Amino acid sequence: MRRGLKFVPPALLLLALLEVTVFVLVGRAVGFGAAVLLVFGASLLGLVLLRREGMRAWRGFRAAA
Repeated sequence: MRRGLKFVPPALLLLALLEVTVFVLVGRAVGFGAAVLLVFGASLLGLVLLRREGMRAWRGFRAAA
């Protein structure tokens, strides 16, 4: 089990580099401002979904308890 864990930090670093690369490529294709707006919109949508699903899970937990 521990042997597999040694690949986690390099994988996370690779994922972060991939994310930055994709952001730069999208920024070049649609413009920096539009890319920032896309990231902001995706973050806002994620927050809305997190709140909605979190409340649903909380109600389920309370009903079960």
